Amino acid sequence: DASQQRADELIEGFAKHVKTGLPFVTVKWAMSLDGKIATRGGDSKWITGSAARAHAHSLRYRSDAVMTGIGTVLADNPRLTARDPKSGTRVYGRPYIRVVVDSNAKMPDDAALLEEDGEVIQAVSNGEAANRRCEVIMAPSQTEDSVDLAAVVRHLGERGCINVLVEAGERLTGSLFDCGLVDKVVVYMSTDKIIGGSDALSPVGGSGPSVIHDVTRLKNVRMEQFGEDIAIIGYVG
Repeated sequence: DASQQRADELIEGFAKHVKTGLPFVTVKWAMSLDGKIATRGGDSKWITGSAARAHAHSLRYRSDAVMTGIGTVLADNPRLTARDPKSGTRVYGRPYIRVVVDSNAKMPDDAALLEEDGEVIQAVSNGEAANRRCEVIMAPSQTEDSVDLAAVVRHLGERGCINVLVEAGERLTGSLFDCGLVDKVVVYMSTDKIIGGSDALSPVGGSGPSVIHDVTRLKNVRMEQFGEDIAIIGYVG
C-alpha cells in the first residue's frame, strides 16, 4: 500500500548499499510540457516554478553526492549545493560530494562549484589536464574519450555514498540509462510551457533502444503536484 511504499522509500538507498555496496542513483530533470529541458539557445531558467525547485533542492540535501557532466558545468556554471528556498543561502554539509564527469578534463579553474566549500571529484578518462583544485579519479572506459560510469558509481559506493543524485544534460543522463545505472527517476514537468523547436534540448540522450519492447520501464509510478508543476516519480523496473 501507499504507506508501505513511503516507508520503503525512506530506506531505499541504505537497502541497496547494504546489499550491493553501490549507491542508489536518482536521476532528475525539469522539462516543459513537450519534453524539452531548455530552449534551442540553452535557456532553462526557469521551466518550473519555485515550489518544484524547492523540492529539487530538498533532493540535493538528502543526497550524499550530486553528479553532473562537464557540458552542464560549461553551459550553466552550477554550484550544485543545497540552498534554502526562502533565503537562497546554502545549507552547509550537504551534499557531501559533488562529482563532475569530465572525460577530457575541460573544467575551468574558476568553475562556481570549486568556489564552494565541500568536496569536488572530477572523473576523467585522461588526467593530463585535470583540474588541480579538486580530487581527480581516473576512470577510462573502452570507448575513446569517455568515462567508465560504472567505475565512478562503484567509487562513490566505496566512499560510503548511499544516495547519489544526477542533475545532468542528455548525454550523461542517457549514458547512465544505457549502462543500467539508474534506480529512480524524478521528473518535474511544467503544465503551462511548450518550448518547441527541433534543436531544443531533450532530457535523455544515449543510444537508446530500436524497438519499444526494449525501452526503460518504470514501476511504482506516482505523481505529486508542486504549484502549477507536476512531479512524476518512478523506479526503474
